[in-house]
Amino acid sequence: MKINVLNKQDIPELLELRLEQQKEYHECLNEEEKNILEYTKQYLEECLNKELYMFGAYIQDELIAICGYNVWNSFPTMENHTGKMAYLCSAYTKREYRGQGIMNELVSNSIKEIQKQGITKIKLNTKKENAVRIYTKLGFVKDETAMVLNL
Repeated sequence: MKINVLNKQDIPELLELRLEQQKEYHECLNEEEKNILEYTKQYLEECLNKELYMFGAYIQDELIAICGYNVWNSFPTMENHTGKMAYLCSAYTKREYRGQGIMNELVSNSIKEIQKQGITKIKLNTKKENAVRIYTKLGFVKDETAMVLNL
């Protein structure tokens, strides 16, 4: 398995996995599918590697998993002097590759990149039990609204 930073040339593959993720989480997309693809494509073209950073896991030449993060700027706080925060998003592994530690590697890779940017706080939201287990093992803790990792 190889992990790559995703760039604009990867958008078509990224869109496929993102749509697969949306279909799994929201069972009936049907008519909205075309709109969601177009809106997502526009978003990726505008934000990828600016305020959104995405990583992909590949086996041979197949994109099998994705994980990304958005960088937010907010008011500095006592716990976060820079005010910068990362929000982990779009973590998804194709069904047939789950349970192999791939997402653990992708999230760990994302955390390292976030640290390189000087960001000291990461948030995410999930309701999936298997995802909560992965994030907890990596040091995330639940607060009143999200899971948080202070670096």
